[in-house]
Amino acid sequence: MRQIGLVLLIVSGIASLSVRILSEYKFDESALLYVGIPYAIAVALLFLIPSPDNSDWKRVYLNLCLYSLIVMLASSIILFEGFLCVVMFMPIYFGVILLVFALHAMIRYAKDNKSKKLYSHLLPTLILISAFEGTTPELSFERMNKVEVSRVVQSDVATIRHQLTQLRDLNAKRSGFLRLFPMPHTIQAGSLELEDIHTLDYRYHR
Repeated sequence: MRQIGLVLLIVSGIASLSVRILSEYKFDESALLYVGIPYAIAVALLFLIPSPDNSDWKRVYLNLCLYSLIVMLASSIILFEGFLCVVMFMPIYFGVILLVFALHAMIRYAKDNKSKKLYSHLLPTLILISAFEGTTPELSFERMNKVEVSRVVQSDVATIRHQLTQLRDLNAKRSGFLRLFPMPHTIQAGSLELEDIHTLDYRYHR
């Protein structure tokens, strides 16, 4: 257990340092962060904390998920990441972990059966290549999106203005998912004239 703890500590430190370096070089919005680092974490844990040959695949996968979760939480503490960022990143993170485990199982199966399937070595290469999405303009998808919403309200202008100027209850009960997102603690709203600026202040604890 002491050896496993040491491995987790080292992997967490290297992962945190890698994230910091990506942030410094403005690559923290690229797939290097969302695919490359989780991929490297999963591969490191599979090789540095090997499972017995007779281990059930379910046990191996659960251990990998547990160790990966420890590394993720430890790294988020070191980097002072916010709770919401961690929660939103988890589906991507564990999706990559699952993919790496599946590839590991495929490669192990091919090795045990002396099979030379091309996909067992081609798929990891494709994942590594995909991790460079967003690093250069040529390898980047469009990231800017514009959303326009129109609604026709069957009411007169005075009534609409009156409704828009009513006080909002910031402590109103919300659904479970929406509770993850912070509510504004102050709202500065002027009139409803053209080009008025309304300001909402949020607190996001890190």
